[in-house]
Amino acid sequence: MIPSPHPVWRRWLLACCLWLGPGIAGRAGEYEAVLKPLFRERCLSCHGALQQKAGLRLDTVASMIRGGKHGPVVVPGNPAASPLLVRVASQDPDERMPPDGGPLSAEQVAALRQWIAEGMTAPSDEVAEADPREHWSFQRPVRPSLPPTHASAAHGNPIDAFVAAERDARGLEPVGPATP
Repeated sequence: MIPSPHPVWRRWLLACCLWLGPGIAGRAGEYEAVLKPLFRERCLSCHGALQQKAGLRLDTVASMIRGGKHGPVVVPGNPAASPLLVRVASQDPDERMPPDGGPLSAEQVAALRQWIAEGMTAPSDEVAEADPREHWSFQRPVRPSLPPTHASAAHGNPIDAFVAAERDARGLEPVGPATP
């Protein structure tokens, strides 16, 4: 884990990865340490869980290979045929991605090119980011149906039916009403 979100740390980590030798940027660990944070920072606002411009998600390798409306955006082992790399390396501001925040650095493009050339190694258990709108706190409350009425809960509050059902499930006996 990088101790600071400061860009100098990211550049240092990327430089170390590139310096350590061929193949290191393509390993699953380096994808997680260097490229996935790059995608998260620069790409997922338009191609993530909340929004998929052109039908494209970039939060997993599988979704990159699957692509969007215009087909796959990466071809494992072939950076020259990967539209994603062509778009991030473009000098034309109308074609270059990401459209906001300036172009990717030469080191970032080189790491991405090397990773694609080496087959796009990623963790086998990689999962897409969950849509934040699906979080329970954003869901409308749903009134649960009442459990079958128990004799002890028949004359009380509907909550008593839930208490009685749980008490029966645990094999407990009621002690009777409390004195006022």
